Amino acid sequence: MADNPMYKTDGISSTEVSEMDKEVMSSMVEDESKTMKELVAALSDPEDTIEQVRAKETALEELVDRCDKIDYAVALHSFANGLFPTIDLLGSSKHGSIRSLAAELVALCVKDNPPCQAWAFERDALKLLLDLHSGRVGGEDDAVGETERVKAISAISALIQHNDDAIKAFLWAGGLDNMRQDLHMQVGARLRGRACFVLQWLFESSKEACKQAVDKRFAPLLFAILLESEEIEYAGRALRSLVKCDSTSCAEQIRVEEGEWRARLNRRLESLSSSESEDERQIVEELVRLLS
Repeated sequence: MADNPMYKTDGISSTEVSEMDKEVMSSMVEDESKTMKELVAALSDPEDTIEQVRAKETALEELVDRCDKIDYAVALHSFANGLFPTIDLLGSSKHGSIRSLAAELVALCVKDNPPCQAWAFERDALKLLLDLHSGRVGGEDDAVGETERVKAISAISALIQHNDDAIKAFLWAGGLDNMRQDLHMQVGARLRGRACFVLQWLFESSKEACKQAVDKRFAPLLFAILLESEEIEYAGRALRSLVKCDSTSCAEQIRVEEGEWRARLNRRLESLSSSESEDERQIVEELVRLLS
């Protein structure tokens, strides 16, 4: 019997161990399910005092930690009914810290997750995120800050990426106008960089987005970022897609608003001579060829 692999040295059979494991796992699942529901319930609590606000922040932080796994992200809605109240907080909360955490949680839930994307659209998440990004929430005492806007862009990106219907809805809702306001040089670098990141994959994915962006004169703004900021790679990739879509219009827009673009672009190219800037240098060289 001692040689039988079905028995352990302490005398407990593998069948008994298996039954014990099942009981432990079942208990763990029940405990986690109870915790998830309690955290979701806390999202509906009032925000009248500092203590109440902090309690809601803590609940959201714990949900973010749990939903960093796709199976938990689905469970947040299908089991704990937590996705809808999280989305509602984007527009209803008067506290930027809560709106920011809610946007982060939405992004985690919908990223590469078609069921959660569909549920989010059902709850009008796109409009609420666009409103948050544009500052059309909050009040005089709690204006939308840069962190919230960055989180909103990240959630918008997660909501529409790899989803043609979602991209169409984004374009129809005026999403490009939201992105355009982040391309000005006076905007914070973190927000501008996030916008460039979203635009580079969006323009590579959607010809319609490129056409609309050309009409809305995105090219000069991206060109200015290319010349004057650190977001060279993303801005360059986004601009490259627009130039490939309509090189004549882009070149004319840049010439009108930026003057002698060729000399300025060549100077930027010279500043990227170091080996660590090779990717950026290749993008700028390609743009010189495409715009010529």
